[in-house]
Amino acid sequence: MVQEVFGKILENLGSFERRRDGSFRAWVWKITRNTVAQRYQELRRSPLSLEGRDPPAPILPKEEPPAQAQITRRRIIRRVLQTLRRQFSKQTWDIFTMIVLQNRPVRDVAAEFGMTEPGVRQAKHRVLHRLRDELHELI
Repeated sequence: MVQEVFGKILENLGSFERRRDGSFRAWVWKITRNTVAQRYQELRRSPLSLEGRDPPAPILPKEEPPAQAQITRRRIIRRVLQTLRRQFSKQTWDIFTMIVLQNRPVRDVAAEFGMTEPGVRQAKHRVLHRLRDELHELI
């Protein structure tokens, strides 16, 4: 069930739009609630239902296996990065990827873009700040 919910979240992450009246957490809750309700309805309609009684609630594992949790976390991060990429200029995004993902020195990146080191750090921090905000609600 957890994997199914995460799968639906990942499938629809690109369509999420942050609004003042709704949070990402509420959006995830709605997907979770709908997925559980849909599964419960499927169980009620199954021929295993005893005399029209509601079937017992499904027993879910308490936690995902560590390897699966890590894979899910990486997928979420990758999806969030794809979404965030559209929100920044190419230069800001390139600075972020060079410093954070490619582990290049700030000095070298600043020289490549003809910027000051504090300017490059600021660009990197803009993306990191947004990334942390998005991931805080997910992970």
